[in-house]
Amino acid sequence: MLKHSPFNLNGILQIVMEYCGAGSVSDIMRLRKKTLTEDEIATILCDTLKGLEYLHLRRKIHRDIKAGNILLNTEGHAKLADFGVAGQLTVCRMQPLISCSMIFVIVHICNLSCGI
Repeated sequence: MLKHSPFNLNGILQIVMEYCGAGSVSDIMRLRKKTLTEDEIATILCDTLKGLEYLHLRRKIHRDIKAGNILLNTEGHAKLADFGVAGQLTVCRMQPLISCSMIFVIVHICNLSCGI
């Protein structure tokens, strides 16, 4: 959630966000040269799911959840980033998502209540 509203300064859009000094989950795994423990994953997922719940209550879909788009602040709280492909849910249709030859089901889309 943005804590500050975007503003225009000399014709340039400015977005002020919380500083996430620990970097992305992907960065942390790469620097440590190992995967996360189950407890670390659970902690990160708890904050991530809270962020997704916030978006979904506003009928928004992130569409690019991955380790590189989950940032950690210095207190260890996870924040969602990179909303470049996010969308507004207006019509609910269940369609398979196809990437190359594999079908992926995105968990946070499946959890939407579509009245189906």
